[in-house]
Amino acid sequence: MSRILTDQPEQDRDVAFGAESLRIGERLYRNTAAKFWSHLVDEILADFPACDRTVLQAPTDRLLDDEMLDPVKALQRQLERNASVDTRAGLAETLAELAILGEPGPVTISLHAGDTQIATRQLPLDCLNADILPVLAVWLLHWAEVPAFLWNNERVAAQLVAQDAGRHYTYELDAAVGRRELSEGLCMLSVELRFQRS
Repeated sequence: MSRILTDQPEQDRDVAFGAESLRIGERLYRNTAAKFWSHLVDEILADFPACDRTVLQAPTDRLLDDEMLDPVKALQRQLERNASVDTRAGLAETLAELAILGEPGPVTISLHAGDTQIATRQLPLDCLNADILPVLAVWLLHWAEVPAFLWNNERVAAQLVAQDAGRHYTYELDAAVGRRELSEGLCMLSVELRFQRS
């Protein structure tokens, strides 16, 4: 995986960010979310060693649901719903929607050391965008065993411990997923993550 906090190539190829797999409770996860969250913490600690908290924010009109845990099944259900739709009409509708809405928006990240903000920037769109952040947020809530009916509350707390046996790291993650209404179904999704790695 390339660097998350910058669109510059990795400066130090000897440094490996992110776990190949994370053990959370009794289960082993090798998915993109496990690699993303461990990679993000590793990169922050390498570039900003004083940082102990980060906040990711992006506008979204998506509600968090457990379908996001299995995008292949969600895509299959969408294809089944669209099976009766005329392909040309569906494509025209999709293109019209894209012209109005544009590409997915960027994700803003801020880095904090205690109460001091030490950096803020927009993440490269090819790394993370506003369509992907909700899916990654859902995995934090799922791993922490937060019931799905709470996921769209104004603020939801999630704590978990993840172990990277391959590199002998333990990640302690204390997350808060929040939604702030902007207008007409659009909200600002935020993922605040306090972390320690030992």
